[in-house]
Amino acid sequence: PYEYDHDRIAYNYRLCNVNAAILLAGLENLELFLENKRELAKIYKDFFKNHNKCKFIDEKSNEKSNFWLNTLLFKDENLRNIFLEECLKNNIFVRPVWKSLP
Repeated sequence: PYEYDHDRIAYNYRLCNVNAAILLAGLENLELFLENKRELAKIYKDFFKNHNKCKFIDEKSNEKSNFWLNTLLFKDENLRNIFLEECLKNNIFVRPVWKSLP
């Protein structure tokens, strides 16, 4: 119920006027928004740092992430599925990232 399965690369460059206006207004708060995303990522990173069954995917030393997605990599698919189900039961929206293209 929460997986996206894409079979090819596609692009969506459409942006209606209403969305463009919202984007322009939001750009005024971009730095604060990114700062909040980084703070949230740090909370997740600190929480999962001592878990040996999953790993928080952090930015590399030569990168600066916007943390659009906070990503965990599980060593075991069954454990991943249990984690997903428990989060969803508790109204925490999570889902697997997209599958690799063939």
